[in-house]
Amino acid sequence: MTNASTKRKFDKNLRKQLLRRDLNDLIRNPEGKVSESKLYSNIGKIVAIYLLVAYAESVLKSYDVLLVLLGFVVVPDILKKAISMKYSHAEDKK
Repeated sequence: MTNASTKRKFDKNLRKQLLRRDLNDLIRNPEGKVSESKLYSNIGKIVAIYLLVAYAESVLKSYDVLLVLLGFVVVPDILKKAISMKYSHAEDKK
């Protein structure tokens, strides 16, 4: 085998591993266990995005429905960031 073909084969294996690792990170916590909050949050985001796309006309007519759906997509990430910003300094002081 030449270097080029070996490199291509390695790159394909690396991409599969990275994709699998990224998918695992969507639902697993740092200890490697399934995190229910991550799982439900991602399922909720998928459902909210589907509803936005499938029923865009009726959603855009009513701004409160749009606000709730967009909030469901954005708020979990904002809360996660806010909590980590607030409590990340507590570990540094110990």
